[in-house]
Amino acid sequence: MTDNIDPIKPFCLWLNGPTNKDRSTLADLIQRALTHRGVVAQILDSTRAYQEIGVETVHPEDLVKILAWVTKLMKNQGVTIVLALKVDDPAGRAQIKKEIPGLFEVSLGLAENPEHANLVLDTNTESVPDCLARILRALDLLGFIPPDEDGGYSEKEAELVAQRLKELGYI
Repeated sequence: MTDNIDPIKPFCLWLNGPTNKDRSTLADLIQRALTHRGVVAQILDSTRAYQEIGVETVHPEDLVKILAWVTKLMKNQGVTIVLALKVDDPAGRAQIKKEIPGLFEVSLGLAENPEHANLVLDTNTESVPDCLARILRALDLLGFIPPDEDGGYSEKEAELVAQRLKELGYI
């Protein structure tokens, strides 16, 4: 991190979408991009958690509570979390938002109420690099991450992001 940038407050970016290679790839790329910008970031992926712990399933409510607890611990230590977890029912989404206040939700092609997400992407029609760019632009515009010193936004890109953020009530 450069000396002239104030430290960024840790946050949780939630990639809410189907368990597939796009979600995992996006999580990896986001972590790398955040690290490049001086943000300490860690991925919490439900699929990887199952593999590492050695269990095939955990009750969804219990998994949300466990990941929320780990997220809070890591955020308290200055770590930004990239949470890759599919929760498509409204009650489950409300629970995770209650457990992890202030998280930034990116909906990856979920049909169930995507309008309540902070950012809606369709990995079936948008490429992974385009999705990554849109996520980073939104986080940058909202001040979650320091600006990329390698480039900025075109006027059209800034207008599109600002329009979506207005629709969501952020600005």
